[in-house]
Amino acid sequence: MDADSLGAENLFSRLTSFTAEIGSDRIENLCTEIFAWCLFRSKGFRQSFLKLSDASDICEPEISTQFTIKIPGLNRSRSAFGKGFCDLVVLPKDRRGVGLIVEMKVWSDFRENQLSDYRRALSRRWPAIKPRVVTVTPFLDRPVDCDCHITWSMIFEILEGIANSEDGIVFSQFAAFLKLRGMSKAVAIDKINAKAVNELRTAAERVQQFNNLFSLLALDKSLKGIFSSRDFDRPKFEYDDALRAWFGIYG
Repeated sequence: MDADSLGAENLFSRLTSFTAEIGSDRIENLCTEIFAWCLFRSKGFRQSFLKLSDASDICEPEISTQFTIKIPGLNRSRSAFGKGFCDLVVLPKDRRGVGLIVEMKVWSDFRENQLSDYRRALSRRWPAIKPRVVTVTPFLDRPVDCDCHITWSMIFEILEGIANSEDGIVFSQFAAFLKLRGMSKAVAIDKINAKAVNELRTAAERVQQFNNLFSLLALDKSLKGIFSSRDFDRPKFEYDDALRAWFGIYG
């Protein structure tokens, strides 16, 4: 949706505007449009995001989603250019100075050269713009070719901080949605070596033994009055304040 589109500041207009590009992720599309609406509606959210992006000096920012750009060589046909879609762009009204290309991912990967292609395409369209590529993902690892990386957990913290504003119910619900999707905390994956693999194998054997035990406990009449059959099928890990792991079933 373009910055000057009819209904650009209306959340429900935004949610019904995006087109499902082949291979696109509907949750990413949803998050992008709600995120853009938050930028429109909340000065506090907008300022916090621009500060994280090191772009606080963007003058009169204009916000667009599904921003179409031409990328050389992307199309395999005879055409010299292919078409790409930036998730979100934040551009100064006079098209001079820093402009943001924001690419949002939930669990999918970036296409090879995707970010550098977008940076070159924006520079080609507006030579006076200094493109700054910002990525938003659940992971702490910084993607190749980005100028700034933000985790969804950082966005979650901003949303919680403005939950008492006029549109707080929507901001708090978006924060709750991110939490429900496992995006309220940054995801860090340590490298796995041979020792870790052996420890995981041993742990997996122990977990399977406990699963077998829970299957037997499911037949106990007294426990059936406390737990549902589904509880026995879904034992899980939980952590206490001391970060100790507990494995079991919870009614």
